[in-house]
Amino acid sequence: MKNVTYLKEYEFRDSGLTSIDLSNIQHIGGSDVCYGCTNLTTVTFPSPSFDWFDNYNTSSDNKGSFFRNCTSLTSVDLSNALSIGKGMFYGDTSLTTITLSASNITSIPYEFCRGCSNLTSLGEKITPTYIGDRAFEGCT
Repeated sequence: MKNVTYLKEYEFRDSGLTSIDLSNIQHIGGSDVCYGCTNLTTVTFPSPSFDWFDNYNTSSDNKGSFFRNCTSLTSVDLSNALSIGKGMFYGDTSLTTITLSASNITSIPYEFCRGCSNLTSLGEKITPTYIGDRAFEGCT
């Protein structure tokens, strides 16, 4: 996907995708891009810093659930992210580590990792000024 710059809503929903490289993405046209990709194990995010919503021009109604129910995803590196989306990893039961940057992330949206029952680490010590409802519900 090196030449792909745009992803639409539900682009890979329920596909057999095992990895995805988002390095060149300039626009995400909605939510649930990889919803239900139960075989997805690797996601490569843009570098340097990126903002899921400003750079990708995503409307406020479609800001999330990009990787919802991706049950094989175990770790993601969002250290270059300037923002994160609602329900971004909702139901990702194998997810153990999300690397966030304390200097970049000040807000955790609602249902961000709801149901991520194996989540043990967010990387750096983050100090958000806001944590949304159910952001970590079911994270034991």
